[in-house]
Amino acid sequence: MKSVNRTNSTGRRRQNDELLMVRIRLMEYALGHGLDELLQYSLDEICAFNGSPMGFYHFVEPDQTTLSLQAWSTGTLKDFCTTLEKGTPYPIGESGIWVDSVHQQKPVMVNHYATIRPRKGEREQQAAILRELVVPVLRTDLVVALLGVGNKSKPYGDEDVRELSFLADVLWSMVAQKRTEQALAESKELFRLFVEQSPVYTYIKDENLRVIEASRNFEKLLGRPLELIIGRRTEELFPPEFAGTIHRGDLDVLAAGGPSEFEYEFKGRHFHSIKFPLKRGNRTFLASQTMDFTERRNAQQALHRSEEHFRAFFENATVGMATTDLDKHFTSVNSALCRMLGYSREELLTLTWPEVTHPDDLPTNFIRFDRTVSGEINDTVCQKRYLKKDGATVHAVNTVKCLRNQDGGVKYFIVLVEDITARVATERELMDIRRQMLQQDKMASIGLLASGIAHEINNPMGFITSNITTLGKYWDRLDSYISALEQELRESSTPQGAARITTRRGELKIDRIRNELPQIIRESADGSGRIKAIISDLKRFARSDEFGRMEPADLNQCIRSVITIVTNEIKYVATLALELGELPLVTCNQQQISQVLMNLLVNAAQAMVGQGKITVRSSSDTDMVYIAVSDTGCGIPESQLSRIFQPFYTTKEAGRGTGLGLSISHDIVIKHGGTIQVRSSVGAGATFTIALPLRRPENTTES
Repeated sequence: MKSVNRTNSTGRRRQNDELLMVRIRLMEYALGHGLDELLQYSLDEICAFNGSPMGFYHFVEPDQTTLSLQAWSTGTLKDFCTTLEKGTPYPIGESGIWVDSVHQQKPVMVNHYATIRPRKGEREQQAAILRELVVPVLRTDLVVALLGVGNKSKPYGDEDVRELSFLADVLWSMVAQKRTEQALAESKELFRLFVEQSPVYTYIKDENLRVIEASRNFEKLLGRPLELIIGRRTEELFPPEFAGTIHRGDLDVLAAGGPSEFEYEFKGRHFHSIKFPLKRGNRTFLASQTMDFTERRNAQQALHRSEEHFRAFFENATVGMATTDLDKHFTSVNSALCRMLGYSREELLTLTWPEVTHPDDLPTNFIRFDRTVSGEINDTVCQKRYLKKDGATVHAVNTVKCLRNQDGGVKYFIVLVEDITARVATERELMDIRRQMLQQDKMASIGLLASGIAHEINNPMGFITSNITTLGKYWDRLDSYISALEQELRESSTPQGAARITTRRGELKIDRIRNELPQIIRESADGSGRIKAIISDLKRFARSDEFGRMEPADLNQCIRSVITIVTNEIKYVATLALELGELPLVTCNQQQISQVLMNLLVNAAQAMVGQGKITVRSSSDTDMVYIAVSDTGCGIPESQLSRIFQPFYTTKEAGRGTGLGLSISHDIVIKHGGTIQVRSSVGAGATFTIALPLRRPENTTES
């Protein structure tokens, strides 16, 4: 019995010694080989030590649900499954039964594989598996790897589990170190590639400010290969003056112990550099990343120049300019718009455009704004009215351009405002002048018509007047004859005959006819005379051949003629009184003076409130003739007296005047070298006094 135990003990020691030798060989191999080579070599050693023709080593991902297929022994690759590539992720749920070691976190040993159904994960290309042993490698309660062997010639036992678990743990320690080394190497390589292939100029300098890493784009900048840049100092790479600038910046960054930014110009290019210290233990390195921003700088300068040009154009434009936002606020305004509306720039920037728009124009403006915001229209040109700070109205042509974002939304609006107030006033003045010209043309036509009518009426009135005169003479004779017959009849007829004549005389109302007929003839003669006088005055007033002629005239006769024409305008509202003095003849344009008098008399009649009185006076002195037209009408407020001779100014209600009568009258009197003055107060009537010189002034011209 003792002999058997001694034999087992000796065999175990020898087995342990071999196990240690395997470990030593694996560790020695790991020193000079990579991870993939180490795994392949280790699996072959473990399979040879264990006597298993197949073996594998796979990593388990932290999620504990995925395998990373990593390595197979040489025998496995030759005689068993080789369909999956190294590193392939593989779901644990689709693996063989040996993956239960992940779920149970303990070894799985199967010595009769054929008796287990179903065989999860088996594929048709796999060779027959007789038996299998899989042990997990655990770290911090997670399975990190699986080491498996299979198809040993004899069943696996606990000793196999112990040995394989030991070797799996040894192998993971080396694998973990190799993976760390590999990760560090990859990280270093990636960092090298990052520096070397960086699109910005990147370098790292050591404590002596020698370049130890640099991006390859320095080759083109400096005109030398990267190998001749690494290990060099700044003064060895750049011209002295520029190198000194860089060197001072390097020293400043190291002294400050923090990042700093610099701008350089080199070979006509502009660079922006960020430098910062790198600390590693007791050592301090200097890193720098420099970007060539020449194109961006040029673009920015071009944009800046463009903005300056636009600002200069915007500010110095003769038309008003502004930008507004979706909330209708002014976001910028130029000086012309400020002057136009009477606001300071600061005041306008606190307002919205509806606040300076005439209320009557707001509805149509809002409609255009809504159509623009919706995208229906983009640009608008319209006339609108603005309100100045003092309340005055500004007429303008408004041009609005909508600038949009890429999505079609409104970015802001550009507004051009052209002040056309003067143009609108001129257009209105031209329209008034046009109406005045039409009125003058109409008056000229009426004058010609009156002249023609007067001429046409004058002919029949001639024989009517002549016939009435003849009729009067004939009646005188008939009356004498009838008187003689009556006397003869009374003397010669019988009483009966005389009675019959008397009766018949009464029936025919002969006495009434004899009494009234002379009066009828006198009234008809007087009426035809008045008609003839009116026709004569109309012809004199409308006579075109006298228009513009300056000749001596009797102004009292001129007054009477005008009164004849305007009697119908006056007789229903006022009584007319004439106080005419003896006047010498005055050299004037009689028709124009008549027009002045007519305007004054018609104005006086229209000024009446109820029944009033109009008085016309004439007088003279050694130099001047005076005609005054007074009325007892409503009078003129003192504040309006200075404006009544201005064109188109009127105090009458709409439809009763053009505002031109007194202006034309004033011009006529001034052209005659005279004056026209007014005295008036509200409720006390008005008096207009015309003064004309007896002698024609040398500087007057024919109208």
